[in-house]
Amino acid sequence: MKKIPLFHDGLLMGVEIVGEEEVILRLKDVDERRFILRMTGVSSIQVNEFREGNIILDLRVSERLEEYRDVISRLVFWTDDVDDSKWSRYIEDALKDNKKLLTIYPSYGAEVFALCSEVELINQEPLHEEH
Repeated sequence: MKKIPLFHDGLLMGVEIVGEEEVILRLKDVDERRFILRMTGVSSIQVNEFREGNIILDLRVSERLEEYRDVISRLVFWTDDVDDSKWSRYIEDALKDNKKLLTIYPSYGAEVFALCSEVELINQEPLHEEH
């Protein structure tokens, strides 16, 4: 999996649900470059507190789902209290399906959690070098 920048102090500009299992996040970095973060194979997504001016503290994509029990429990089961056998079965199936967890923690505004199969970052405005 290609490493995705943290986008610290960047902005989450928009969220678009494209299809049944595809979601696009529109991002802007601190240098004002625009990006599309395209997720496919999305099985669950939660966006909380979306506001005008969503400043990103940290954006991560992890394949180590077992480290995020609290987040995934709320995202998938809508509770923090998931019994161990149910959790183990879910994680086993999710790992077989190559699921990843995307998290965006904000300095201000939207918090995003998504379980998906693929994440692709597309630079919409390539950097121009000065001569």
